[in-house]
Amino acid sequence: MRYPPLPKELAIFQTPDELQYTRRKFLTGQRRHNIWELEVQDAVNDLIGVVGAVTDVITDLTDNDRKLINTTGVMVPGGSLLGFDKDGKMSFANATEQTANVGDAILAQFVAAQTVLPGASFRPITNGFTEVLTQTDDVVGSSGVGQPVYLSKTESGRIRSTQPSTSGDVIHVVGWASLTTQASLGRTLIMFQPTPMSTQAF
Repeated sequence: MRYPPLPKELAIFQTPDELQYTRRKFLTGQRRHNIWELEVQDAVNDLIGVVGAVTDVITDLTDNDRKLINTTGVMVPGGSLLGFDKDGKMSFANATEQTANVGDAILAQFVAAQTVLPGASFRPITNGFTEVLTQTDDVVGSSGVGQPVYLSKTESGRIRSTQPSTSGDVIHVVGWASLTTQASLGRTLIMFQPTPMSTQAF
């Protein structure tokens, strides 16, 4: 059997028998080292697999926790303001007039950033910069940038730049305008940060 050459530092000042013995020891040690390397690599790969699986589970749980199901029964256009009514049903937010005993208004609690089909899941925007639909006959001009925007009464799920003033109207600040309205799209970039309370116009 022919053995590969030894490193020079192992071959100096050795007899042929000693060289053969040294070669065998060297190769045995090398094999053991290679086996150890493979075992370590396998263990590392196993650990990476476990960590990856745990990460996937955590990600799935986090994603599911952050998602809602569109239970409005209709398609929700991207940029719509949504909330839950007094019965806990998801609906388009609307500053509808309130009576003395029953609150009919549905305050804006979150935004659907993308169009959502009935029964589909989506991740709601609960705060932060996002584009929202703007009332058709109302736009945010340059003077309105940085000013509060309000929940619309006439068009559900949209904002308006002026405070509702009709007696009984719900005044609900949903955020602050960041840019002027894109008239062609009917959208306005706002800092969505709805106030937890609302007032009524008198």
